[in-house]
Amino acid sequence: MLAESYLHTLSPFLLRISGEIGLRWYGLAYLAGFVLAGHIMAKLVKTGRSPLARQNIDPGSLLTSLVIGVIVGGRLGFALFYQPQVLWTFGSSFPFWEILAIHKGGMASHGGMLGVLVASAWFVQKNKLDLYDTLHVADLASFCATPGLFLGRLANFVNAELWGEPVATLPAPWWSVKYPNEMLPGHPDSVSSVVSDVAAAIPNESASSIHAKLIEGDPIVRDAVTPLLTPYWPSQLIQALAEGPLLATVLCIAWWRPKRPGMIGALFLCCYGPLRLLTEMVRQPDVGIDRTFGLSRGQLLSVGMVLAGILMMVAIRKSPRREGGLFPPSNL
Repeated sequence: MLAESYLHTLSPFLLRISGEIGLRWYGLAYLAGFVLAGHIMAKLVKTGRSPLARQNIDPGSLLTSLVIGVIVGGRLGFALFYQPQVLWTFGSSFPFWEILAIHKGGMASHGGMLGVLVASAWFVQKNKLDLYDTLHVADLASFCATPGLFLGRLANFVNAELWGEPVATLPAPWWSVKYPNEMLPGHPDSVSSVVSDVAAAIPNESASSIHAKLIEGDPIVRDAVTPLLTPYWPSQLIQALAEGPLLATVLCIAWWRPKRPGMIGALFLCCYGPLRLLTEMVRQPDVGIDRTFGLSRGQLLSVGMVLAGILMMVAIRKSPRREGGLFPPSNL
């Protein structure tokens, strides 16, 4: 029989050096996303599937601009949209300014997309590209983004962040997730009822000691504590599948043949927005941020993305040109 729930005991570190310093899965996810995006972009350009090939533009230079846009935009977006206090929070240890502490997580996908927009505009101006090539840059950036979105959501799951909504079904379904941090008093993710239940179940031991044994897999502690934890939707994994393979499949089908420059970028916005709206239904709203018109901050920003995508489609609807494509007729 399948286990009642998955107990999350994953470490955010692939290799911990000391304290909070080490090689984190979160950073590796971003690195892998950039490498995959660069490979896809280079392949499209070098095989003539991208009109940038005739401009003799090195796809590596475009990727570098986009990477900077993702990192800077993602972090600033997190601060502006979700936790503005990191802009004025300083500490006594490196990196001293909280906005620079990206190793702790805290990147907003919507902010990253805005950063990509700014970086693309800078790249276009630097290389003096025309309007059609400018729109094609948006297509490339959108098409190559899905591996990074997928890996980023997986890293969110490993980090045990961006939890889903509690699952009301009893017994808890096998696909639900339980987080041991619930039982730690004073922890940002602690739940008071769980803290008291665990203390009552194992009265002669500290919460930190019980937590450590639970993470290490002590069978007695596991059997006593796991039933007391709350089962949650695996929202990170659901969003990973939606924003990665599902969205990539839609874009691949759409770009099977050359399309109007900007169409893939517009389709990305029009598809990502609804997918985010749907998947956020099983994800908890960000702490301290009230819903607006019943929508979480992420859903509200996604509505804006859909509107931008629709406007973009309207603007390019009469374009006579067809560019790009995974299998353009000339390559058959």
